[in-house]
Amino acid sequence: MNEYIADFHVHTALSPCCNNLMTPKTIIEAANTIGVKIIAISDHNAGDNVLVMERLAEAAGIKLFYSLELHVLESFHMLTLFEERKCYMEWLGIVEQRRSKQPLETGVGKAQRIFNEHDEIISTVAERLNVDSSIPVREAIATIHELGGICIASHIDRAYDSVLRAFGGEIPEDLEFDALEISSETFMPDALIKYAGLRSRYPFVANSDSHIPAEFILGPKTVFHINEPTLNEVLLALNNRAGRKVEFKSREW
Repeated sequence: MNEYIADFHVHTALSPCCNNLMTPKTIIEAANTIGVKIIAISDHNAGDNVLVMERLAEAAGIKLFYSLELHVLESFHMLTLFEERKCYMEWLGIVEQRRSKQPLETGVGKAQRIFNEHDEIISTVAERLNVDSSIPVREAIATIHELGGICIASHIDRAYDSVLRAFGGEIPEDLEFDALEISSETFMPDALIKYAGLRSRYPFVANSDSHIPAEFILGPKTVFHINEPTLNEVLLALNNRAGRKVEFKSREW
């Protein structure tokens, strides 16, 4: 088995809540420094910086999963990961059609920036991205699975924007998430105890949910012991199957 440090929840300056220093080139350089070998750029309801990250990641020998962080109709977030670009682009088109269409008002967030591979700003998005779409969670999960992707409920341990908050502290039995994310606010050993009931139903994953460079560099990661960096291998490891497994790197502050 090979060991891959992964972070599936990294924002760029396309997200209005993200620091302007979170540019594609900066993120890849930081990933190289800390040994991240699998990455997913998961901006809010958008993927405008994903394809430039694809080129930079390939040049750096880092596996990129195509991703975005979906705001579902029920007012919580979920990571949506794909291995195939074609399938991701189909999913991205659906999300773009179902976004809120609200303008990004002054004082709500900073400019939502799109970059080229030299970290030059080539455009901005005027539509506010970090608000709920019109896609219900069950429709989202079904569509993502049909397209060959996986769904991870974001930061379930937070008091806001989490599936537990949306459903009164429970996760409905029919929500077929592939994993649940524990945020940097909770150490994984504590989460394994606090959410033992959920752990019996879903695998857990740790990501940085980084909005500034320090969060990415120092934030939690998941280490996958797998043969190769594919979504199928990731799923095997999350479910502790076929000799694949995961371990967790906690935040370092």
